[in-house]
Amino acid sequence: RPRPGPARVAVVYYLSRNGQLEHPHFMEVALSSPDGLYLRDVIDRLDALRGKGMARMYSWASKRLVPSKFLFIDNDMSSLPWV
Repeated sequence: RPRPGPARVAVVYYLSRNGQLEHPHFMEVALSSPDGLYLRDVIDRLDALRGKGMARMYSWASKRLVPSKFLFIDNDMSSLPWV
């Protein structure tokens, strides 16, 4: 029987060292809002898994598909939901 609680989504992320991407990392993140996934949700979960402050050592960007193009966006804590 599923446990009630916040919805969870799968997140794949990459860390970069010296300009080279590492292998993909996977984690599940609980949604804090019915509007979707916020960067703060991802950062909070990453801090819980890897240690407080670790997520803030990196800059964050996302890639979205818009009609026939990919759009890369630099993100901060106040970013719109990732959908």
